[in-house]
Amino acid sequence: MNKHYDMIIVGGGMVGLTLACALSKTGLQIAVVEAHAPQDISSKDEYGLRVSAISRASQQVFTHIGAWQHMLARR
Repeated sequence: MNKHYDMIIVGGGMVGLTLACALSKTGLQIAVVEAHAPQDISSKDEYGLRVSAISRASQQVFTHIGAWQHMLARR
């Protein structure tokens, strides 16, 4: 099966998925390649020790793509 993509983003972490969401309404055919399947986070899960610092500029990007309110709701 051959598929054509205008852009392939390698890495489905915070940066790669943010870029994919930001470009989602451009009409480009975008693929995200990630080595591992995503794991869902439950509000019942214990808090992890890994922390990400998010600047105001990043918060504005997350707000623009519709992710910020979901991030707040999940922690």
